[in-house]
Amino acid sequence: MVEYFTEAYWDELASRLNEDESFQEKAGDLDTSLLFVADDHDRAFLMDVENGKVTANAVDDDSEAEFTFKGPYESWVSNHRDGAGLQRLVMTGKLRFEGSMGKIMGLQSQLGFVTDRAREIEAEY
Repeated sequence: MVEYFTEAYWDELASRLNEDESFQEKAGDLDTSLLFVADDHDRAFLMDVENGKVTANAVDDDSEAEFTFKGPYESWVSNHRDGAGLQRLVMTGKLRFEGSMGKIMGLQSQLGFVTDRAREIEAEY
């Protein structure tokens, strides 16, 4: 078990996605970057996807990314533990989104897969 929203957690997620053939099929030609920020815990992680291969690194919360999701740690916990989706958290104002809404909507299938794999990781909060 890993502590949630830590480097160990994001490393585990990247590893699982890189080893998952279904994800590779869905995201094989995907090139993007996503910044996830728990602003009340001073934690930020950048997920880079290049041709379906994922890396995740701890970064500053103002790092550049194609898409950024920011919010309090409890909103991230709700996403992981309770199944609250990123879209719902953004629509209800619990997470802030920066980037092209149209483009991110086109990536729902891939992002849904990432969220599903992330929820499979046993984590301590």
